[in-house]
Amino acid sequence: MSFNNEIRNYDPLYDFLFRGYMASSGCERQLTSLINAILVENDENLVSELEIVDNKSLPANIMGKKSCILDLRSVALDGRIINIEVQRQNEKFF
Repeated sequence: MSFNNEIRNYDPLYDFLFRGYMASSGCERQLTSLINAILVENDENLVSELEIVDNKSLPANIMGKKSCILDLRSVALDGRIINIEVQRQNEKFF
């Protein structure tokens, strides 16, 4: 029996990977850590607990003229809505 010992490096910012390890049910703990790291940098109140929201789309009436599908939507225990869109390159709308 032969095994392929090839090591592969994957970019964690690819949408499907990010959704798999950050935006799926069961990923709340690591997501909370990520959000708190961002909030600390901006001197904002930390999140103690959150819920991942399945509906990730923002309709055009919210975005202006274009709808958007986010990588992640969540709601903090204190009611804050947290939307995350990961971009690998500079986009003028993000």
